[in-house]
Amino acid sequence: MSTTIFPESGDQITEAAWSAQNQSLSVAERYRVSGYTLSAGTGLNANVAAGTCVVNGYHIVSDATQAVSVTASQTNYIWLNEDGTLSSNTTGTNPGSELLLGTAVTDGSGVTSVSHKYDIKNAQNVLIVKPSDETVNNSSTYQDDDHFQFPVSDGDQWHIRLMLLLDNPSASADFKFQFAISGGSLTTVGIFAEFDYSGAGSYKSSTDGVLNYNNAVTDSPVVMDAYVFVTTGGTLALQWAQNSAYAGNSVVNQNSVMMARRILG
Repeated sequence: MSTTIFPESGDQITEAAWSAQNQSLSVAERYRVSGYTLSAGTGLNANVAAGTCVVNGYHIVSDATQAVSVTASQTNYIWLNEDGTLSSNTTGTNPGSELLLGTAVTDGSGVTSVSHKYDIKNAQNVLIVKPSDETVNNSSTYQDDDHFQFPVSDGDQWHIRLMLLLDNPSASADFKFQFAISGGSLTTVGIFAEFDYSGAGSYKSSTDGVLNYNNAVTDSPVVMDAYVFVTTGGTLALQWAQNSAYAGNSVVNQNSVMMARRILG
């Protein structure tokens, strides 16, 4: 006779059926934690500075004395456990219920550098920090951004926020932006943007995504929100170019950021 979870007559669920319907959920890879600062320890060890964050409802406090051993001559990925201990591996894959702190690069005897910059690209969350400048000169032809792209699936809906640092060589150039899917297709995309007026500019809210600058700017911050509805999956990319071809450099600068979250229906 099977064991029942709810013994009410006529509404019984067997233990086997209950277990089959309640499989453990795998933790999404590469979720990141804020509130801790990763640092090099002594020798082949990484450490975290004193700090506090919340992991799965627990307040985790570091006293800066804990450390985790790392592998020589590798890029090591450092993870925070919900009990405040640290773990590491060299594959970049979440080994369990841990949350990513950052990376520690080692030589044969110690940690040579640590970094908190690490892209997240999973089925629900995306965080990409642009590692280098990207330039377009004298071209109004859309191109995929080298870094701001991630995989999407059929029927996905995404809310995307971009925080861009732009260089515009002239009021004659302007920028234009759109989203496209390599190997797939979009149903709808809406782009809404505004930017810092320190260099003079304008506000744009439209589906064509064209941003119009009134004069040349350097490191001008732009905030863009987009809502993307996917018909056929593939690689979703931000595309951009000069609105009018101009013999000068239009640049999306290093440390621009893309954040995205899939809207669950």
